Amino acid sequence: MDIIYQLPFPKELCTKIFLFACKTPHTGLGVEVLKNKLNMDVLHLPEKDEDVVCIEGDGILDHTSRDAIDIYFYTLFKNLTMIDLSSTDVSGDIVHLKSLRSLTWIRLDQTGVTGDKKAFKASRKSNGLEECHVYM
Repeated sequence: MDIIYQLPFPKELCTKIFLFACKTPHTGLGVEVLKNKLNMDVLHLPEKDEDVVCIEGDGILDHTSRDAIDIYFYTLFKNLTMIDLSSTDVSGDIVHLKSLRSLTWIRLDQTGVTGDKKAFKASRKSNGLEECHVYM
């Protein structure tokens, strides 16, 4: 994984290459990537990525790592309906989450996540996705 970030490309492109390489029929890879990025041994998440529907900083991610992580890594869980990462060191642009088709609720206050909530909601609406309530 770290070798991808040594490529002579911007970090954002390296992240996209890494996530493309992670698309695999194996289950649980997203959970393992999240553990690695958060520098944590245990996450209270299902073993299969497709079973992860809710991410909460105070529940599933007990004692959330203070290591910064880009919001983009949460797109590994395609069935997410709710994300609550308030008061964590997550950063990045909310636009990365627009592809999560089942997402209906996001709470990102007191984080480093940026972006335009209205544009995010408009993008989802134009793609025929369910409305997503965003708290930043």
